[in-house]
Amino acid sequence: MVILYILLGIAVIITLLLFLDVNLILRFEGKTQIKLRVLFFTFDVMRFITGTKSKKTKKKKSRPQNQTAEKPKKKRRPDFEDFLMFIDLVGSMVQMISEHLTAKLKVNLKKFKAVIASPEADKTAYMYGVICNAVSVMLDLIPNYVRKFRKKDENITVYPDYTAEKCKFEAHVVITLKVYHILIIAMRALGILNENARENIRRKGLKL
Repeated sequence: MVILYILLGIAVIITLLLFLDVNLILRFEGKTQIKLRVLFFTFDVMRFITGTKSKKTKKKKSRPQNQTAEKPKKKRRPDFEDFLMFIDLVGSMVQMISEHLTAKLKVNLKKFKAVIASPEADKTAYMYGVICNAVSVMLDLIPNYVRKFRKKDENITVYPDYTAEKCKFEAHVVITLKVYHILIIAMRALGILNENARENIRRKGLKL
């Protein structure tokens, strides 16, 4: 009887774990940030993708007297093309995940701000039109692939600033799914890889 209770307890724990919320956090604040949050644990996905490590203090190497010191590199500023890529990333990720989960996703658009500016007025107008078109496509696309789409119109602002010379971009999107959703995606991905492997074997004329 004790063993039965233990097995039931394990089954309950596994069930609870499978139904935990997993938040995929997409941010743009000068650069694209992708993080996974489960309960109180947050994982930086971009660190694994780019292979960056935590910064450590390095000893300064002594330079020859006749060698001039290198000028410090300027920090990279938020770019117009980077923000367009971020918008495309959000839409593509929602579409890709939902195709495996039959529209069980929840998407929360917490913040979306784009202030379009450049030294030239015609370029500002052009960039404003491109951003508006990309945003409208994304807002029309996401509701078709998710179960719930939350957004506040006051948190979505896109406008041109003809008095400034630099663009300002900020965005914060949270995609929520369950742990078992990730397992479903992983299993289907393995199935696709298995089918591709079998097809390659057939082409070579080998029996399975």
